[in-house]
Amino acid sequence: MEGCVRMERNNTSKKYNEDFKKTVVDLYHSGTSVKELSNEYGVSEVTIYKWIKDFTPIGTGEEFLMPKELAAIQKENLRLKQEIGILKKDGQICEKITDTELTDFMEEQKNITRFK
Repeated sequence: MEGCVRMERNNTSKKYNEDFKKTVVDLYHSGTSVKELSNEYGVSEVTIYKWIKDFTPIGTGEEFLMPKELAAIQKENLRLKQEIGILKKDGQICEKITDTELTDFMEEQKNITRFK
């Protein structure tokens, strides 16, 4: 694999650039086994499986996310749920409102803006 850079960090661990990792993952997706890739490029099978997990999109067609993007969305979702929980405890937001309550509120807001 020409052009792929492997940089030595110290005698026991290696640091591979992102292009190298993606190339190995692409080779895996094109049918090369993890065992063959491990033997050919001197990377442990465990490391290759981690790269496959990190660089394989989740989804189909044009709508997909990379695992890091999904993790960020999940983290933000959790943060928002926690924030909502805090606001509910403080009584700053209601559990649910009815359609009638929402309609009444919207009408009030329209009336307020008309008279400004």
